[in-house]
Amino acid sequence: MEEKELHQATRAGNLTAAERLLIVDLVQKYWAVIENKKSDAVTVKEKARMWQLITAEFNAVSATNRSTQQVKQVMCK
Repeated sequence: MEEKELHQATRAGNLTAAERLLIVDLVQKYWAVIENKKSDAVTVKEKARMWQLITAEFNAVSATNRSTQQVKQVMCK
């Protein structure tokens, strides 16, 4: 039973309006790379690197740390 409890992810709190605006601003900064329509290996790696960079910049100024997946989900909604 204890092993299951250790592997459960804890839910992060909801994003504030300021955090959402920060993510939007960061995405706009790297928009050209993120919205590139190519799907070759180099472009996919570059897009992943940009999302990691956006997440790092977000986490540097935000009170809560978010994963790259959580940051991407904000832009998909």
